[in-house]
Amino acid sequence: MEKYDFENLNGEQWAQLLCEYPEFATECSWEKLGSEDWCWLLSERPEFATHCNWGKIEGYEWSVLLAEQPQFAEYCDWEKLEGWDWSSLLAAMPQFSDKCDWDKLEAEDWDNLLHDQPQFAEMKHRMGI
Repeated sequence: MEKYDFENLNGEQWAQLLCEYPEFATECSWEKLGSEDWCWLLSERPEFATHCNWGKIEGYEWSVLLAEQPQFAEYCDWEKLEGWDWSSLLAAMPQFSDKCDWDKLEAEDWDNLLHDQPQFAEMKHRMGI
């Protein structure tokens, strides 16, 4: 049997491979995975969290990942989330509102959030928006 050259795989390819065939984790070059790759992989395969470089995950990917796997909140760098990231995350997971930097939300972010979570209208009113 011919051995495959795993060195040629990029981060996206690693994430795809590991989602389907987690047994190849021992061959993985984890440093190749970027923000989107980690988001996708951990959403599907949270067991790979021990390999994650949490600092690579950006705001939007945090909002997607935490909506799927809220147990990773302890690793989140909340400062990376911008207004749209916050509105998307809170629309799905309002329990993270205590972490939110409300000043980052703009009018369209509020519209997005209030569509799914109208209870935040009071917060918007308190902020004078």
